[in-house]
Amino acid sequence: MGKYISILILIETILLGCHSTKEKIEFSNRVICSDSMSRELVVLNDTFLFSYPLQIECIDSMLLVLDNVNNNFFHLFTLKGVPIKSFGEKGQGPADFINVESFNLSEDRETMYAYDTSLRKIVKYDVSSFLKDSLKSEVIQVNYDSLPQAEVPTIVYDMLSLKDSNFLVKANHKGLRFGLLKDGKITQLYNSFSDCVNTNDDEEVWSVFCSNTKTKLRPDRTKMLNATYLGGVLELFDLDDNCSLSLAKILYIYEPKYGIAEGAIPKYVVFNETTQIGRSFTCHWSDNPITIGWSLIKHTSMAGFFSKKQ
Repeated sequence: MGKYISILILIETILLGCHSTKEKIEFSNRVICSDSMSRELVVLNDTFLFSYPLQIECIDSMLLVLDNVNNNFFHLFTLKGVPIKSFGEKGQGPADFINVESFNLSEDRETMYAYDTSLRKIVKYDVSSFLKDSLKSEVIQVNYDSLPQAEVPTIVYDMLSLKDSNFLVKANHKGLRFGLLKDGKITQLYNSFSDCVNTNDDEEVWSVFCSNTKTKLRPDRTKMLNATYLGGVLELFDLDDNCSLSLAKILYIYEPKYGIAEGAIPKYVVFNETTQIGRSFTCHWSDNPITIGWSLIKHTSMAGFFSKKQ
């Protein structure tokens, strides 16, 4: 009898030794400022009435603003804030839009892409034609037939331009969290989620990591950052020449719960090569400085730097 008990204990010990333990996840639930800075606010234009600006990019000697106002989505200004033109009309024409939440530039910054989530199309603009009378654009229709089948309807939130006319697909569930649009077909690239959301409800998990997140590619298309809408979970991904996506690092700031996050919502994400002006936090991961702009409902406005603890 004692022999059998010893064998059972040995088997149990082996099984426990082979069982992988989950990584302990700790949220700081605060942003630690190791440095601070202040900048003078310069009003460029007080005559153009914006509605709800979603994105702004500096392109050569121009400022491009995404805002659904005056029946147009895109608005071009000089660096001094003088309006140049508006384009991207609201409608259902070939180059019109119904819903645009972001735009992105090609690696050489010579092409601008905007994805319409309602019309399921990408409009490609030639940046060199922005200052010309005739705007050069091309419409790329997205075939949803190649999307994976799932109980939850697939929502494609964005299409981010990669190299060789490929696009990174940002979707909403574990079957297609991040995918690749290549040659008209969509395939899966990455479908994992962090265990930081304490629930067995898949829909609740993807709502944290997919819905309204801020996603940005580094200009050379070697890195990608994803910042959750609620709280502060930052995921830094490696992206290779074969369009393979792998998680490099993850930073947990505010726990994704309304009572804890206290309204901390990322407003924009950029890989900053120069100093960024505004209310923001800059995250330095290795050689990848990243600026995160936050909307803090219950926190005072501040700017600072934080880094991932090793």
